[in-house]
Amino acid sequence: MIAKQKKMMAGIILLILFGWMGSAWAIAFDTNALNNYSATPLDCFGNTSKTFWDKTGLYSLTVDHKDMDGKCNSGFDLIRLEDKNGVEIWSVNVEEGTAGDYLSNNWDTIFPDDTPSTVSTPTTLRISTSQIADMISTWIARIMMPRKVLTVNADDEQKGEELKSNRVSGLAAGDQPAKFGLWVNTGYADWDIDDHKTKSDGNLTTFIIGADYRVAEPVVFGISLAYENSATDTDYNKGWLDQDGITIAPYLGIIFNNYLAFSATVGYAWLDIDQKREKGSGHKVRSSLDSNRIFGSMRLNGFYNINRLTLTGTLGCLYAQERQDSFTEKDGNHISSNNVDLGQASLGVEVSYNFDAIEPYLATTLLYDFQYEDVKNANYDDTSVEINPGVRFYMDNGFCADIQGGAVLGRNNYDEFSIIANLRYEF
Repeated sequence: MIAKQKKMMAGIILLILFGWMGSAWAIAFDTNALNNYSATPLDCFGNTSKTFWDKTGLYSLTVDHKDMDGKCNSGFDLIRLEDKNGVEIWSVNVEEGTAGDYLSNNWDTIFPDDTPSTVSTPTTLRISTSQIADMISTWIARIMMPRKVLTVNADDEQKGEELKSNRVSGLAAGDQPAKFGLWVNTGYADWDIDDHKTKSDGNLTTFIIGADYRVAEPVVFGISLAYENSATDTDYNKGWLDQDGITIAPYLGIIFNNYLAFSATVGYAWLDIDQKREKGSGHKVRSSLDSNRIFGSMRLNGFYNINRLTLTGTLGCLYAQERQDSFTEKDGNHISSNNVDLGQASLGVEVSYNFDAIEPYLATTLLYDFQYEDVKNANYDDTSVEINPGVRFYMDNGFCADIQGGAVLGRNNYDEFSIIANLRYEF
């Protein structure tokens, strides 16, 4: 494990390399030598071309005094780019003496971006980790939250309201909280990044199952298993990235009193990534790699009831790290291993109103990414607001459900929308 300072420095170096890769490639060839050879007329007998290798040894560029029509000294030269295996990537006619200048001035078109698609995975890391941790923390809060329940006399007349702690489903007044809980959750998120260096759009689908047990009146312990799949179109390098993963996440909830509860979640994920990008006009390069993710989340929830209205305040902290293994692209280009870190603080408030079986709510959360340096660029916003409207359904048979929408606001050149559905059974 390298020191934090070294990780931050490595992240900054990677960012600079990624952000200016086009320029780095543009000077990888000796442009002056290209111009000089292109400007020198030949007698057109024998070999009329010369090959130049870039500084990495992965690509060669040939300047031929015979143009695409086979005419020598016609005023145009043929430039041909090949990979190290001799496979042609592109070719073009340019004016004599301008081969190096053409390469420098048009490299962004020839090679739009030499950045691997894995630079997009921090977005998936943030969305996936937040979705899993948020869903678990939210339901722990529901389990722990005191709620108003009606007490009814023998003549079915409303007699008053009693504060009943630690319940989610429709228990009658005086019943004990359920010991066991089983639940299933599915979520979908869609995002779009409109920054020219990381322009991309994608979606993430998650499916989670979980079970918990009330080990004591104020303590709940559980475990969950999640599957995720994401698909991203990486427009900045004309490629795509697909990611699949499994996450195991145990969780814990503790009640302090009728107004305060604590929850914590830790998780570990195994991920497979497949990606493709364009390296030159029409030249696609594929690669695959393994990645592992670890995360932890803690939340402090406060509750306050005003008749049927409940106010919930949340103070939370999330930290996650994704460790991407090194990999080699199909053309032999080796990419070193990389760590992506996310540290996020949250402050939220939820307003809900209980109609016995139905409870609509609106949640608003302020998010601050205090650790996201590995992937920040000049246009990155570390602060955003998430809006989550939803409705919960409580049933007398031990079932309860939650449907929630979501939108992220305030991030520059970034849009995100989500929907989550959850079903829980207590007994």
